[in-house]
Amino acid sequence: MGIAAGIKQLTRRLHDGSADRALRHYQDKLEAVNALEPQLRQASETQLRQETEALRERAHAGASLDEMLVEVFALVREVAQREIG
Repeated sequence: MGIAAGIKQLTRRLHDGSADRALRHYQDKLEAVNALEPQLRQASETQLRQETEALRERAHAGASLDEMLVEVFALVREVAQREIG
């Protein structure tokens, strides 16, 4: 797809409301991630490592990444904030 075709498709999506639907879908996930922030902020480094291991075990047991997306993103965000600032 060329640049012009991509811009045309983006413009169409913005006007047909599909972009709004996608944003609403992600807004729900963002709110869920944000809801985990207080709990993760209070967790010790050891507790964060344990949570990471628990998520890894769930993934190895067959849980889909979509099922774990909110928890994984919240955990990664908290660790990044601690490490990067």
